[in-house]
Amino acid sequence: RAVPSERLIALAAPGGAPGPRALAMELLDGRHAPEVLLNALRLLDDPVREVRTAARDKALQVVWDRRAAEGPHGDAIRALAEANAERIDRWWATRKERRRAARGR
Repeated sequence: RAVPSERLIALAAPGGAPGPRALAMELLDGRHAPEVLLNALRLLDDPVREVRTAARDKALQVVWDRRAAEGPHGDAIRALAEANAERIDRWWATRKERRRAARGR
């Protein structure tokens, strides 16, 4: 919590060491600022698997938080969400299935 979102976004940027990038993305997952969501949507195709995974988990926010697409980065968020709509829908369905299966155990 002591590290500002802007610093974590900078640490998650492509070109840095994979470990710190993945950790920065993981820490950003609990934050709900529009710039964090925009950063995650930009990193959905990142070459580092852990960064992609954290970005995917954060990108699912667009499914339930429509206000994020109306904020200061709304145009960019909407464009990236629309470009990835099929993937986001598929990830959301998979997540719901896993939760349903876990409850049924």
